[in-house]
Amino acid sequence: MKKFKETKLHHKLCSEHRKRQGKGPFSYLFITLLATLLLSLASYFVAPLYCYKLCFYIFIAGNIIGGLLFLLTYIRGRENMQLTARRLDAEHNAKNRLESALELVNTKHLLKELQHQDTTLFYAEHKFSHWPMVRLMIIAILLLLLGLNMKILKAQQKRYQAETARLGRVAKEGKQAQTVAAQPPKHHDSAKLKLVMPQAEMRAKPLDEIEWAGVGHSTRGFQKLALAVYLNGKFVKNISAANSPSKQAGNIKIDGFIDLAELNVQPFDLVSYHLTGITRINAHPKQQIISDPQFIEIRPFREDAELAKGENGSGQKKLNLIIHFLRLQLVLNKATFSARIMRQQNDTTQRRKYHNFIRAIQQEQKSLNNEVETFLKSKNAREFPADAINNLEQAQQSLRAAYRELKQ
Repeated sequence: MKKFKETKLHHKLCSEHRKRQGKGPFSYLFITLLATLLLSLASYFVAPLYCYKLCFYIFIAGNIIGGLLFLLTYIRGRENMQLTARRLDAEHNAKNRLESALELVNTKHLLKELQHQDTTLFYAEHKFSHWPMVRLMIIAILLLLLGLNMKILKAQQKRYQAETARLGRVAKEGKQAQTVAAQPPKHHDSAKLKLVMPQAEMRAKPLDEIEWAGVGHSTRGFQKLALAVYLNGKFVKNISAANSPSKQAGNIKIDGFIDLAELNVQPFDLVSYHLTGITRINAHPKQQIISDPQFIEIRPFREDAELAKGENGSGQKKLNLIIHFLRLQLVLNKATFSARIMRQQNDTTQRRKYHNFIRAIQQEQKSLNNEVETFLKSKNAREFPADAINNLEQAQQSLRAAYRELKQ
């Protein structure tokens, strides 16, 4: 007959003994890891700059304490198999059968074999505890807690890295701001020209001499200064100032005369003019500076006498109509020239205003073209002298050319 130590019951007893030995240590380890998880979660309420270090210390301390408690409780909780047998007998109401059989293993008692057989038969109908299944569940929970702790630690590390990166950027920006503040302010060049005489728009006779004056300012001084003169939009010449200033920086004042006779102007011509200067602006050694333009309308010699005849004068209605078209075109020529100068001034803040201005001029020029064309096709045009109609048709070609130029 098999000895008791060789029986299946003895093997089951030994296995149950070992498993019960680990119940206490596993419980302590579970409590420690659970507490570690709760403390790690609480670290979310700490400032990001310190959360990672705190969470790291909690993780390390929790695992070390849990491991030590597991080992200590496992070593201190070791007990002999006799006590496990006694507990099993009490749980199964076996009346100390397993404990007695275990005590008789190393003896030569006459009842030894009978005791072994009786114990084996009794426990054949009984199963030991479900501790193995419970232990597997506890191990799974412990691994889950450990994984959650590691996940929290990683999340806190990301928070810490993000906060340190942000603080680094703030420190860098602050350092740059201090560096910029410590640097001497950069010098920004500026220059401006303005006509102060005569009026922005005036009328004069072909033989008049017009006095002009202008002021300006430059942080580097003007290398060249002149009054640019145009006749009907075409450049004629530059007029140097009578009192040409020095090239020193600061305020200047210049003046001179426009002799209309030298320009060979005709009645209803348009003389446009503006100040132009060359100076250094920052990295541009020869930047052109242009003032706002002004205009002189050339009126006929006998305009006053002709208009004095009144509306009943000979050919007055026809003259008024021609003058009407000419005046409209003069207004558009002024606007077109102003737009051209605005573009040359290259002021980025006025770019939108410039485009809106151009669109308005286009509409007005188109309306004038249509009005002249309608007149030339009407019956009233037959009442005018042939020379006047021919001149108006030639003017219409110029109107169309001006409109095409504006559309470009």
